[in-house]
Amino acid sequence: MDETLLQARGLEMAGRTSMVFGPVDMDLPRGQLGVVTGQQGSGRSALLLALAGRLKGVQGELTVGEIDGIAHPRKLRREVSVARITGLADLEPNLTIGESRDERAIAESIGVRRGRERFAHLERELGHRFDPEQWVDRMPAVERTLLTLVLGCLAPSRYVVLDDIDESLTDRQLGWIHDGLDILLEDGQHVVMSALDQSPLPAKAVVWHLDKPTLPQDAGFVLHLPR
Repeated sequence: MDETLLQARGLEMAGRTSMVFGPVDMDLPRGQLGVVTGQQGSGRSALLLALAGRLKGVQGELTVGEIDGIAHPRKLRREVSVARITGLADLEPNLTIGESRDERAIAESIGVRRGRERFAHLERELGHRFDPEQWVDRMPAVERTLLTLVLGCLAPSRYVVLDDIDESLTDRQLGWIHDGLDILLEDGQHVVMSALDQSPLPAKAVVWHLDKPTLPQDAGFVLHLPR
């Protein structure tokens, strides 16, 4: 088995007047988490979209297993799950946890029954039970982040992308999420996430840093959900 999950060379996205991100070289071995760091406006969200095959105009090389992600982004979209992209894809606040679970399962074409079974398995692995009747918009930020991860892991995927994993979390809460990431990794689920420069990082993390472009970003994002 190939020990490299993801490889990128010279991966970049240019806007009309500036670079959105890159060029970036990336290697993510199996058994590790990926973290894209940078400040606001450094292109972290756009890079995650590119790694999920959901951003038009990306240049360079991107290989995920046998998939050429630049030549065949549709194939890549079928193999990568989007848990959250800030401002573009997130939990629906007006749904309950149970409704969110079932809607995600339907959107992923795995069926409600299979989605519930997978959800229950992840709850057992993480040692945390979600109340299916609780409204998403009333959840504490740390539990909402964990739910976002779990829903991203419902369907089989090469990896899950999750933007701003540190959003609204204390360092202690983020440490709890990191423990959950380790459990998911042991369960075979890889995650590529973004975080601010100053945030604590998971122990089993490969880190790629993005510098903020010198000029404002002006590229338009094209997102295809959920696959």
